[in-house]
Amino acid sequence: MKKLSIILAVILVLTLGALAYALYSKSLPSHVRIIEEAPGPTVSLEFYQDKQATTPITSLEWGDLLKGQSNTQTFYTKNTGELSVSLTGGSTLPEAVGAVSFVFDTNPLDVNKISKVDVSLLANATAPLGDANFDLVISAAGLQNDY
Repeated sequence: MKKLSIILAVILVLTLGALAYALYSKSLPSHVRIIEEAPGPTVSLEFYQDKQATTPITSLEWGDLLKGQSNTQTFYTKNTGELSVSLTGGSTLPEAVGAVSFVFDTNPLDVNKISKVDVSLLANATAPLGDANFDLVISAAGLQNDY
């Protein structure tokens, strides 16, 4: 009888082992990025030819300027971000070529609002002759909402 009990115990252990072995599992690849703080609202601008902000622009052509001559271009910028922004302008034009200045008619600029931007380029009297490629840079600093 003792032998029968041992045999039944072994069969029971083997059966339970087979059942446990038949369980199904599947892995799910995962990813996490640990960051310092939660991302804030976005700050974004777009540039347009018209004050209704329907015709986007990607560049400005200044044409020919005589040494010492200035020219002013007008375009519009729209705040497409999630915060009101304070606008500042700059350029990558070499000082030897000339200087660029900006006038914003609306500053700070609220979300979904449009500002007229007048940009003046003054060619230095001693500017080297030839082409000058440069970027106009408009920076938008997000302003905290007072709630």
